[in-house]
Amino acid sequence: MLAALPTLTVSAIFLAWNVCHRERQRRARLLRQRVAYMLWVAAHDGETGFDDDESTSQDLERRLTTFTFLHRPH
Repeated sequence: MLAALPTLTVSAIFLAWNVCHRERQRRARLLRQRVAYMLWVAAHDGETGFDDDESTSQDLERRLTTFTFLHRPH
């Protein structure tokens, strides 16, 4: 039983590190997707890819969030 304690401790540390690492990767990927979308909108003279009946004064954060969730790699 005593030999299992260090193994359990190392495993717990690794799992905690892995969770943090994946979260940082997810945030970085989301930021890259948002920047790519902003650049795409700027390159297409403000064309957002949304329907024309949507107001152009809508919140950019909502559009970026919608875009990143619709185009999330599976």
